[in-house]
Parts: sequence; structure tokens; C-alpha cells
Amino acid sequence: MRQINSILIVLSREGEPSQVIKRGLMLARLFHAPIDLFLCEAECAYALEHQYLARDLDAARRASLAKSRAWMERLWRSLDVSDLSVSMEAVWETPLYEAVRRKVQRSKPGLVIRGIGTEDHSTSACRIRISCAPAPSRCC
Repeated sequence: MRQINSILIVLSREGEPSQVIKRGLMLARLFHAPIDLFLCEAECAYALEHQYLARDLDAARRASLAKSRAWMERLWRSLDVSDLSVSMEAVWETPLYEAVRRKVQRSKPGLVIRGIGTEDHSTSACRIRISCAPAPSRCC
């Protein structure tokens, strides 16, 4: 079996992010691999870059990233995981696929898991895309 050095979980606020993390936890335990949670606020970044003056943009970015980081930490705590190491990063970049590509290039994970929001929010279905490293240059 191939050894996985780390698992990058690309989160989205759509869909069921806790289910995506749970899938990653199962694999992390199997491979004894640390987890790296990654959230890119691409839509927010795009919208705010076009609404704010340059001098106000940095404050809006910092506030948005603080909220994103707090959301990720609450989500992680809700799963009550103490047996795995985790790192978290929230970024404010656009487009999303470029932000994910840069993250993969920096961290070089053995596995990338990305939750994909469903169109029908009335179901609890959660679609997940898993890519083995080397991760594709375009994963969105």
C-alpha cells in the first residue's frame, strides 16, 4: 500500500463540510497521516475586491479571514478529534482552482479531498472528489 504523507482537505461552506472531514479522518487514521484543512474564500475575495477602496480592502480581508478561521476551528472542535494532528489555513484568493493549485504545490500532500456542494440541498448527499498526488494542476 502506498504511504500517504499528509491529507489536504479542501473545504467549502456549501454541502456538508463535516462529512468531507469525516471521510478525511477515516483515511488519515488508516494511513497515520496528518490533516491539513484548507478554506479559500474566493467568492468573497472577488466581491470585496470590487466593492472596497484599496485602503479599506486589507481590513475587510483580515476580518473575513478571522471569521473563516473561527468557522474552521468550530467545525473541527465539533468532531471531537484528539488522535490526529491538524493544521488549518484560510485564504482570500481568486480564482478558487488557482488557490487550491498553489496550496497543493506548497504543501505537497499525498492525498487531496474536496467536497463538492450538491444542487439539491434537500438531501444529505455529499459528493467528494479524491485525488492522489501528484495532484492535478486543475482540480476544480
